[in-house]
Amino acid sequence: MGKPAPYTSDVERILVTGAATRTGTELVRRLDRNANAEIIGVDEIAARIPTEFHQTRLDTLEFANRVVELAPTIVVHLQTSHRNVETIPIAAQTLLGALARLSTLGRLIVRSDLAAHGTGPRLPSVLATDTRSTGDSAPYERALRDAEASVTSFSDERPETTVTVLRFAPILGATIDNEISRFLSLRVVPTILGYDPSLQFLHENDAAGLLEHAIAHPIPGTFDVAADGQMYLSRVLRLGRRIPQPLPERQFRRAVRLLEPRNAGLPEHLIRLLRHGRVVNPSWDALGFPPEKNCRDTVLAGYGRGT
Repeated sequence: MGKPAPYTSDVERILVTGAATRTGTELVRRLDRNANAEIIGVDEIAARIPTEFHQTRLDTLEFANRVVELAPTIVVHLQTSHRNVETIPIAAQTLLGALARLSTLGRLIVRSDLAAHGTGPRLPSVLATDTRSTGDSAPYERALRDAEASVTSFSDERPETTVTVLRFAPILGATIDNEISRFLSLRVVPTILGYDPSLQFLHENDAAGLLEHAIAHPIPGTFDVAADGQMYLSRVLRLGRRIPQPLPERQFRRAVRLLEPRNAGLPEHLIRLLRHGRVVNPSWDALGFPPEKNCRDTVLAGYGRGT
């Protein structure tokens, strides 16, 4: 089968998967201001967005057929949250299989996560884009790598489509309610005795703003994205006026399990992050997007002490 011919249109049809996430909802609202774009949201849970929305699982034939019917010119795939780790690579493969059947597609933007690098004591203090941990991986880290591998294969087969992968640091902000924000917002925060990891975060507005920018200014490649600067966990907790409770790792893991009924537990990849940390050199210059918030401002915003 020959490759689809390039497609051009005056009105873009933008498909956003993961539209029920905070980032997805904000992105859809921003895009809806553009009169020359038709925005369609998709997610497996209900969403309140001002545009057309389809509720369906992303790892099904029904979803693939829906994508083909919608014939988008731009796709923003945000379904890489760890809501259901097992479906991350399957959803990516399902989406890419559907997109391979389209001649309309001009741009594909995929949200990934810095967790694709892995974590471990042997990693460099500052990671390059192609740095990978060689040790054991958490399920979420493996799922991200499998999804990224599928995206890379798709990009190789579709050179006429601009494919951008954005690896986000954990997102914080005044309206964000995710696993790391809930954990760090505890009045007394368990920490691992003997470890004070360096961390990076990304402000919720910069996350949505960068996705909007990537749609308007397509740049192929894979990019690490985090607010400028880094911060030790101890400093994060001081800024949030939280009380750290250092525990041996076994007791730390037990405390995390006890927090699960309060919806404040942590998946394995975040436990490893709070042990070893992770720092990257953000790709802002390559992307041509200046973030509004640095790491400190982002942490303050996550604690409701900034905008």
